[in-house]
Amino acid sequence: MVSIRTADPGDFWRIGLLWRDLMRQHRQFSPHFELADDAERRFADYLKEASERSDHRVFVACTPELVGFCICCFLPNNPIYRRPRVGYINDVYVDPRARRQGVGRALVEDAVQWLSAQNVGSVELYVAKDNHEGLRFWERVGARSYLVRMSMEPQCKKP
Repeated sequence: MVSIRTADPGDFWRIGLLWRDLMRQHRQFSPHFELADDAERRFADYLKEASERSDHRVFVACTPELVGFCICCFLPNNPIYRRPRVGYINDVYVDPRARRQGVGRALVEDAVQWLSAQNVGSVELYVAKDNHEGLRFWERVGARSYLVRMSMEPQCKKP
């Protein structure tokens, strides 16, 4: 049985370990996920800030061991669009030993419920294109692709 709750500072160390696993996994997909030397410290700072902000929420999944986390937020949308606020799921990760037990789905459902209560018009997220397991998960919980995010490396032109 999994329970979802808002994270507290006592959870940050374990969330940091799970985040490190998430980043290790993402580095397999693209060099865009190569971390800065001080990434772990910066993530710890971000986690603390996100947990204190009213426009962010950090959820944890416990079985009773902390086996997953989700960080979400809402932001004002570009004023040219009808939807004034957009929700974002920034990170979701479940320990591989706890997968396929409804933990990820429970985290996402609580995040979407909280974002809905904040009057967001939609909930958006990014998934690495080669993260096939992640793509299947997001499709199973109801996410649909509507935009392709692309990147290009600028080339310096010599005079």
